[in-house]
Amino acid sequence: MLYHDNTLAQLCFIRERLLAKEITTWSRTEYMLAGALAGIMHGGWRRDGTSQYLSISMPNTFSMSPSYVQKFIQEKGLQKLDQDVFERLRDKLARLYLDEVGGIAGTTHHSDAANLLSGNTLAPSSIDLVVTSPPYLQVVNYAQSNWIRLWLLGINEVGRDGGAGRRSLDAVLDHRHTYTSYCEFMLRTTLGIQRTLKRDGVAVLVIGDVKEPGKEDALPLAQKMWDDIKSKTSMRLIDVVEDDLPAHSKVSRIWGETKGQATNRDCALVLTHSDGDPDLSRTEVDWDEPWKDAGPDAAHERLRAVRMQTEESS
Repeated sequence: MLYHDNTLAQLCFIRERLLAKEITTWSRTEYMLAGALAGIMHGGWRRDGTSQYLSISMPNTFSMSPSYVQKFIQEKGLQKLDQDVFERLRDKLARLYLDEVGGIAGTTHHSDAANLLSGNTLAPSSIDLVVTSPPYLQVVNYAQSNWIRLWLLGINEVGRDGGAGRRSLDAVLDHRHTYTSYCEFMLRTTLGIQRTLKRDGVAVLVIGDVKEPGKEDALPLAQKMWDDIKSKTSMRLIDVVEDDLPAHSKVSRIWGETKGQATNRDCALVLTHSDGDPDLSRTEVDWDEPWKDAGPDAAHERLRAVRMQTEESS
């Protein structure tokens, strides 16, 4: 119901090729392709009826439930675009490579973050910066809300309450916390950050306020959680950055009146070691990206130049 027959056939071809190997054994190229493809699996069309996404016109953030999407298609009379997956994927990669592609290669870990930070994989005092947005109590089921992308990665029946994929992910994901268990989870994570962060490193924890059912005032989750766990750590709070988002910019707007505990305010807790002295002198950020609005032709041209330079150097 989401894709034109031709588009779906191409998606299934790529999916089959990717899943011929265990995801943990993929090459860097395969990870890059899968990540880029996941980003265009669904999204809204342009006003002229074209789209950089592969699906019917729908939000590109959360994947609404299959029954909701089916009803939405019928109510809005949505049509399917005959999208060439390979062309849209080339466009996506060209946009990604508009930015500088130099520098050191990154490393991806397929692991629980709290376990990764407290285990032997990462050396103590080896990290300059941690930026993370942990789950907010019981606001979002991250598996259910990504069932289309998870299908691409080989996990089926995630969008349905009784689906096998949904049950298996519910058993392992941290998304059903009470406040007490949430503090325990965040304490484990913060102690892992404390172990791996350099003396003058910085950790930023982005945590949204939540609203308890039946109550008027939202719970300032970030500040309350930090007040309750800080004495058990050797970290100190540098700053609390509050971000009040307009309702139309918040992802939860797509839920309308059913958005439940989600609120429009995020808080970023900025932490360092109790004896840390991070350099906070740079407060201005240059957001200018000269290539951003240059369009796909400029993107492809620059990507070709990067490719030719790489081939010449090799």
